[in-house]
Amino acid sequence: MVNSAGAGELVHESSEGEYRRRNRVELLILFPTGPLRRKLPQAGKDIASDEHQLEIDQLFGNCDWREIYRAQRDRWIGGEASWMHYVNLYRLGLSRLGYSYTSAIEVRNTKQVVQYHLIFATSNQAGLRIMNGVLQKAREILPGCWLPSSGDFAKANRHSLKTWRNCV
Repeated sequence: MVNSAGAGELVHESSEGEYRRRNRVELLILFPTGPLRRKLPQAGKDIASDEHQLEIDQLFGNCDWREIYRAQRDRWIGGEASWMHYVNLYRLGLSRLGYSYTSAIEVRNTKQVVQYHLIFATSNQAGLRIMNGVLQKAREILPGCWLPSSGDFAKANRHSLKTWRNCV
């Protein structure tokens, strides 16, 4: 599991070469949705500092996220759902590293505000089967979380990435 407590602590770019060289392992990444909110002020507030923007460049391994940020600041996209664009951009980066299947689960606080997204990535059927089992068990324990329906993990993955590409 990779825990990215702050937006700049998980450096996508430096990991890319190592992931391409080695056999890919399953990943569980705690994506910093809440910290991103704090570092990316929305419309009507000062723009994110250069320091925060550079940290987020490192998180994604590029500056593609800035298009999403501009759309938020220009009020083309908004609300809690707009943060899924960042999650899906990160997942798209994982797919470019060779991960065939990805999924994201929201982690909410007691006030039902999304704090993080738990992102799972795998390249093989065994990992997919195991994660489907984990998701089924989580569905029983945490019925309020968004989870793809059983057996639809790969379908949900492809749909989400396709939707992201069409929205941005």
